[in-house]
Amino acid sequence: MDRFFESPDLSGFPPLNVELVNDVLLSSGDRSVSELLMLYFACVTSDPDEQDFIDATERIALVISDRADDGDEEAMMAMVALGTLESDDDSEEATIVGAAMLQAVGALPILRNVIAGEMDYEAAAPPLMMIKMLADHALLDVLDPDDGLEDLDFDDIDLDQLASDLGVPGLDLDYGGGPNDR
Repeated sequence: MDRFFESPDLSGFPPLNVELVNDVLLSSGDRSVSELLMLYFACVTSDPDEQDFIDATERIALVISDRADDGDEEAMMAMVALGTLESDDDSEEATIVGAAMLQAVGALPILRNVIAGEMDYEAAAPPLMMIKMLADHALLDVLDPDDGLEDLDFDDIDLDQLASDLGVPGLDLDYGGGPNDR
């Protein structure tokens, strides 16, 4: 378990500064939506006393928005994530969906690299944990971490509809895996 709690070695990465953000934006056509989204959140969560990114987040969001307008599905998901997570007026459900989209867009390229053998688990774990922490932080606005699943009423979940939404036909099992007798 210790390996999950070690700090990643960040010495191989250039420091986040205005020049780096400008370089990334200039080469934005070569950057994935995931990279742009993570750069956005790095700018948002950075210490303003160390770097003043002025309009960097707006410029990054504009690049992502342009890609979404061109039909890029990952960019569309990133726009939903940005829109819901940056808004104070969204519902709990919208925040949950936005956090899920953040996690999906951020994690997908890393997971693809693992599958392709271009990245091992040790290299993939730190960025995946960072993405998970960002998503979890967003969910803290709508979920109480002290509440467990004890208060969750599974009777309110339509399992047949959920199975249909997930593309799993004929799911007729109860919570224990036995036949559903409802």
